[in-house]
Amino acid sequence: MSRQFVKSALLALFVSPFAVAGPLSAGFAKVDITPKPQVDKVYTIHAGEKTVTQTSDPLAVKALVLSDGDQQVALVATDLIWVKPELQQAIVQSAKQQFGLAHVILTLTHSHSGTYNQAKEAELQQSILTSIQRAGAQMIPVEIGATSVQVDETYNRILNKNGKAEMLWSNPKRLSSPPNDQSLDIIRLQDKNGNPLVTLVNYSAHPVVTMDLENVVVSADYPGELANYLSSVEQGESMFMLGAGGDINPYEADSKPLAQALNNSKKLGIELGQTVHQAASEITSFQNQASFRLVTHQFSQPQAQVGVLQLTDDIALAHFPGEYFNDFAVQLKRGTGIRHTLFVSMANGYLGYVPTNEALKIGGYGTGKDEGVGMKDIGDAHVRFAIEALRKSP
Repeated sequence: MSRQFVKSALLALFVSPFAVAGPLSAGFAKVDITPKPQVDKVYTIHAGEKTVTQTSDPLAVKALVLSDGDQQVALVATDLIWVKPELQQAIVQSAKQQFGLAHVILTLTHSHSGTYNQAKEAELQQSILTSIQRAGAQMIPVEIGATSVQVDETYNRILNKNGKAEMLWSNPKRLSSPPNDQSLDIIRLQDKNGNPLVTLVNYSAHPVVTMDLENVVVSADYPGELANYLSSVEQGESMFMLGAGGDINPYEADSKPLAQALNNSKKLGIELGQTVHQAASEITSFQNQASFRLVTHQFSQPQAQVGVLQLTDDIALAHFPGEYFNDFAVQLKRGTGIRHTLFVSMANGYLGYVPTNEALKIGGYGTGKDEGVGMKDIGDAHVRFAIEALRKSP
C-alpha cells in the first residue's frame, strides 16, 4: 500500500486532539467468566466441542476506565483465546453508547486455554459490559507512570532454513532463533498516596504454555499467574495485553503433561511478575494530569479497526485486530518518538495472523491465507498509520 493511501486515510479519522490537561482518574473492576464444569461446552482446537470437566484456574474479564476530566475511555482485557469479531464490535459499540465512552479497547489475552461456551455469547457480552460499568462507578484520582525492561523468555518460532521456513513449536533448550522484541512494557496507576491500583503489562509471547489441542484445559496461562503473583505481593490488580506475538512463543510452549504445563505457566508468570514488581517500584516520574488523544481508522480490504490512544506525552497504546508478527512492534516503537509505546494486539476485531512481507517470502505457520491475512503490505500499512497518527502534532 502506498504512503499516499495512508495519508488519505488520515482524513477519514475520528480524532480527539489534545486539550488542556485535567485531573487523571481511574476505576477498575473484574468479573469471573470461568466456564462451569459438567455444564458448559467449549471448543478444543483440533477435537471440536467438548464438555468442561474441570478448571485449572479461573478466567476473568478486567476493565479499566480512565478519565482526563473531559473524556472517558475503557481498556478491557479478557482471558480468552478468541471472540467473534462481530461480537467484539457489538460490545465496543454498546459500551460507548451505554456509558458515554470516547473509546473502548477490547483485548483478548489470547490464552489458548481460555475458552467459553459460544452458546452463551449474550452472557459473555453482559459480563464485559458489567465490568466496564463497575469500573466506571469506582473512579478515584490517580497518578500514572511507565517503564520498560528486557526479559529473555521468548523466541521466534519460525526459523529461516536456506530461504524456507522451519517451525520450532517449543524450545525448552533455548536454541537460537531470529531476534525478537522482548520488551516487558509496564504502565502503573497508583492512588494519591502511592498505593498501586492497577498495572498494565504488555509482552509479546503467545500464551500457549498450557495449550492442549485435543483436550479441554481451562486456564488463563502465564498472564493469569502473573496477575496472581502481583496480587500476592500487594501490588494491586493487573491487566495483561498481548504484544506482537504472532510468531513468538515462550520457551516452554505446549508443555506436557498438564501438571508440568501448569507448573511451567506458574514459573513464567512469577518470573514476569517479579520483574514487573521491581521495575514498577523504580518508576520515579508520575503524572496526575492528562489530556487524552484518540485516533482511529477503519481500514478496508480486509476490514480492520486500528487505533491509537495517547495518555500522556510519553505514554501511548496502539491497538491492532489480530496476531501480528513481532517485527511490527519493533517498527512501531522505533517510529513513534514516544518513549513508552505499547503494541496491543488481539483488539477490537480479529484478522487472524498478520505476517511481515519478509515472513511471506519464506512461509511458515501464520503466513497462509487460511490462517490469517496472508497478503503483502497489510501490516505495514496498519503500523505506518499508527506511527503517523502518534507523530502528528497536537
